[in-house]
Amino acid sequence: IENFGLSLEARYLQLLGEDVSFPENGYPGEDLIDSMRRLISTVGDKYLQVAPQLRREILVKYALKEKLEQMKEDLTDFGVNY
Repeated sequence: IENFGLSLEARYLQLLGEDVSFPENGYPGEDLIDSMRRLISTVGDKYLQVAPQLRREILVKYALKEKLEQMKEDLTDFGVNY
């Protein structure tokens, strides 16, 4: 989860124009970029001035919730209901 949070934070900051490097062991997937774009379209740079540890916690919570919702939709599409 730590690398996930660092990856999300890097993408969030990069999309806001900050010059930050991507973590060496980060998650390179486009889905992280897309997730952070959606977050920015909703809240903008709201988390830019938040302490890094708290910012990562917020970003992870957002991204995991989004991924879980997508998984539920996928399961429903496959006829798996719970």
